[in-house]
Amino acid sequence: MDVANKYPRFLNRHYILAIKENLQSHCFEKTIITCGTELDKERAELYAICTDCRKSVKNMLDYINSRVELKLAYESFNGDARYNSLSTAFGGLCDFEYNAFGEKQKWGIAGADLSNLESTDKDIKYKLFKLVFQHIIAYRRDITIKQCLQDANTKFVTHCRKGFSTSEYKISNSIKIILKTNFAYGRSSYLGLVIMYKGLQILPCHDLVLFWHTRITILMNFSKSFPLMPDLDNPEPWGWEAAVNYIVDAVNLASINEQTFIDRYIVSPCEQMVEQFEKWVAHNDFYILDISSDDEINLFAIRAERISSSLKFMNSLRKFEQNHISVGQFIYRIQKCNEQLKIRIEKYLPDIILRIPKCKSELEKLELTRLELEAKKQLLQNEDGVNQLINTINDVRTQIRIRKRLIENTQLIQQSLRQIRKYIK
Repeated sequence: MDVANKYPRFLNRHYILAIKENLQSHCFEKTIITCGTELDKERAELYAICTDCRKSVKNMLDYINSRVELKLAYESFNGDARYNSLSTAFGGLCDFEYNAFGEKQKWGIAGADLSNLESTDKDIKYKLFKLVFQHIIAYRRDITIKQCLQDANTKFVTHCRKGFSTSEYKISNSIKIILKTNFAYGRSSYLGLVIMYKGLQILPCHDLVLFWHTRITILMNFSKSFPLMPDLDNPEPWGWEAAVNYIVDAVNLASINEQTFIDRYIVSPCEQMVEQFEKWVAHNDFYILDISSDDEINLFAIRAERISSSLKFMNSLRKFEQNHISVGQFIYRIQKCNEQLKIRIEKYLPDIILRIPKCKSELEKLELTRLELEAKKQLLQNEDGVNQLINTINDVRTQIRIRKRLIENTQLIQQSLRQIRKYIK
């Protein structure tokens, strides 16, 4: 049974994906590695305590503390184990819905943060069991990954690490993969990679990532990035499955037909990137910008950021050219796009900047209004009144976001202009 295709959400729960070298054909293959069953006996015994109506939360915690390996698993892997709904993209435990509860109650191995250790409530005990079970799965995955990497023929494995992670994998003599991930942070999550071909980075892909809590927007440079959720209208692989397929196809093609690899993974992506830039700078919206429209400024800022950031890629293109890979045309076309962008920015930026003082003044007043409404909400006893106030607070927050976005977009446009002036005198 093809478990990967039939049960894709089991990825990084019950199996991982690896890339291995076939020593007979010298090709690289995607391999499914099933995770072990470590701590299965302890899981069953803990579940028996959980479902025993006479047993309490304290009995469960005492059992966990009495089993050295289980205690280790539960005290470790917090970064691996807890994910939000986007965990479906990389095989987290999205069907376990206790996460917010667990975070708020601060489930601890010693139980010090639990308000009632003597509770026999089945729901509370089951939430604790699921939390422990998630750590068991993370523990099994960790063991499986370590065992895989002991095999010299294993060149790459999928992972489930929370937060920022960068890993390097030497796949073949000519190709190294730099994997960049940020899992478990909602719309700020990403999965991307950089192909290093004979020491040169292929970076035609630019993804704009907004880190919502800090309100910082960063342009990430990849050879290729992959969606973290499936497209219901597109049956193509996504997430880890797509990433592993991409690596296997690229590295095998590089060893079989170098020129086709260059055309497909270097020249073609560069052509697509530059063509998109040229369409943007040729469009009427690029030349006639309504500075009173926040949406138009937002679109202009995003495109300016992407076009100007391509200038950083020109050094890599020059190195490709020195290695007899014909990409010189893209250097000229990128410069032309940025020259046109520079003219547009210098025309519109002064008027956009004039909007900022009023925007900041309005933002300050809105923040004060929000704080006053939040304080008022704490004093209300009437549920209808509270709900009405929540709606008003949400409206205020929307207005705050609109003004913050204008300030951020102005900064992006200024940053783009600085970037262009740095590279184009």
